[in-house]
Amino acid sequence: MPPSTGVPASAPPMSRMPAAILAVLTATVVTAAGPVARGASGYGGIVESSNGDAVPGAQVLIEPVDGGGAFSTYANAAGVFRFAYAPARFFLRANAVSFQPAGRPVDLIQEPPIGRLRLEPKASSEETETTVVTSGPLESGWGASWSSVYEVCADARPGFRIRSHSFRLKGDRSCGAWADCSPTQNSDSRVCWGFRLQGHSELVALGQGARQSEGVLEVVLERTQRRSRGATTVFIQCTDQTEPLAKQLRARLVSDGWRVAELQSLSAPFFTRIVLNSGPESDASETHQLLQTIQAVVAQDRERTPLPIIAAGESDAPTGTIEVWLTRQITRQTR
Repeated sequence: MPPSTGVPASAPPMSRMPAAILAVLTATVVTAAGPVARGASGYGGIVESSNGDAVPGAQVLIEPVDGGGAFSTYANAAGVFRFAYAPARFFLRANAVSFQPAGRPVDLIQEPPIGRLRLEPKASSEETETTVVTSGPLESGWGASWSSVYEVCADARPGFRIRSHSFRLKGDRSCGAWADCSPTQNSDSRVCWGFRLQGHSELVALGQGARQSEGVLEVVLERTQRRSRGATTVFIQCTDQTEPLAKQLRARLVSDGWRVAELQSLSAPFFTRIVLNSGPESDASETHQLLQTIQAVVAQDRERTPLPIIAAGESDAPTGTIEVWLTRQITRQTR
């Protein structure tokens, strides 16, 4: 058995890296005086999807494990990223819209300063949601008699349409067994089911000729096409303490139609801030609206003041990218 090299399976062998990408990456760890010592060098790699395609614009984060603050960069059009400096030991993360974040520990004493992170596509759960409407307990007819027709309805909320639905009875009766159930309305915006319940002739003598059942209508809502928000992409970093606020912020932005990557909860310290990476093609009015929404959500926490905004943040960030960094307390410092 060959000796172990200490290189994780996710780190691609140098010989299998495309020449152009290898040249970009090695440029970060070689100086005029020769190679930089491992553990005090740069670090680079590739972010790709599960099918091997590059993921341009992916955010890449380094979290030092032996002290020091978290910092980030972005993958270019070929999915290549690079850091001019990396600590000896750190946790490497990658994140992109429509993908699940990925990460792994890196030890530059044991492995080369080149790695690969593979992102799995995210299920489109944010494009659908399930809602349940019930009728509440309702009386059957008495004895062999039938009740009047009851109805339970569900409506699609704004921005959604009804993709599918199901109906059932719980309690005394079930559909098709001494109960009639059928849809009375069925459209993209509203669905209704009617049902009637037969009583118990065998229990009349006991004074129990009627029993109760409940209609349960389950509806799957699908998000309809939303107004384009341009190329703006939002990345939110938080801590354990600020994760509830970060989740609230992300839900609001997604609901408003913005492109938002999954949250990243970090252990390494960082400053609270908004980093605004804008360019000539950025829509100033859209950016202003987005920043107002972010600040409004944050302001709901009474202990917080507006987040400081840093313009022209990461030089490698795609134009229009906005980073929101949420720590426990506001610290008006810049990087």
